[in-house]
Amino acid sequence: MKARTGPGLFVALALAVSSACDITRPPDLHPDVVALGVLLFASESEAHLLAIHPHRGREDAAPDITATLEGPGWTAAFAHAADLAACTLAEEWLGPSKCLRTALPEAIRPDGAYRLHGTAPLGAFTGEMRMPTPPLLLEPGDTVRVEIPDDGKLIEIPLRYGPGPDVGTLLLEAMDFFETQEDGTEERLAWDAIWPVGGAGSDTARSLYLGKPLRFSLRLLGVGWHYTDFVEQGGKSLMTRPWPESGIEGEGVYGYFDGVTPSRAARIFAR
Repeated sequence: MKARTGPGLFVALALAVSSACDITRPPDLHPDVVALGVLLFASESEAHLLAIHPHRGREDAAPDITATLEGPGWTAAFAHAADLAACTLAEEWLGPSKCLRTALPEAIRPDGAYRLHGTAPLGAFTGEMRMPTPPLLLEPGDTVRVEIPDDGKLIEIPLRYGPGPDVGTLLLEAMDFFETQEDGTEERLAWDAIWPVGGAGSDTARSLYLGKPLRFSLRLLGVGWHYTDFVEQGGKSLMTRPWPESGIEGEGVYGYFDGVTPSRAARIFAR
């Protein structure tokens, strides 16, 4: 999974925002159970895998696993360590964790089907999924120039959108922020952020404006139902077996294997 978090410029969104999932387990389950999280991002040539021991203390070792991703005519092993931040989207986990990455021989296809297999301390696991269709960003257009409000602090951006039937979670991503300085040069700001979007089909995003010309991009991220069902139902379902069906099967392993497909990007200019 690719890192999609940050301090965030978007301080207010008039959207239905769901809370992060705090996944916990009862203390009497096997300490070697492994939770896995794998999200493939369309058009990216790298994949990440999150592995957690949810029943162990944070001072214990992270899970010892092997895992391989299969695409159309190729395989790629998760063999390289990555920063843990690269393996998070919106959920929170408890327990010792590690993030693994792999370089892919081709970019993830928006309509592609993928398989996962590997071994964990209690046995083998497998997974399969198909990438969701891209969500539609109907408004704003490709390039939008925003009028600065009278108070000079907040920018309002109308949104209209529509996910496909295989999109379970819809996120709004604000990225690539650049502020124009007095000498005319641009400075990149570390304000990239993602926010859940409601299902109403329209809303308004509000962004801070700090008094200097600003440009950034907006796009929607459509996440499949494996991830959605796991995050929305996992908090209750994981207290007892069987664990929810979310794209991964195996003895002593649970989690999700899913995909993220972006919409087109809209470029926003505020001056």
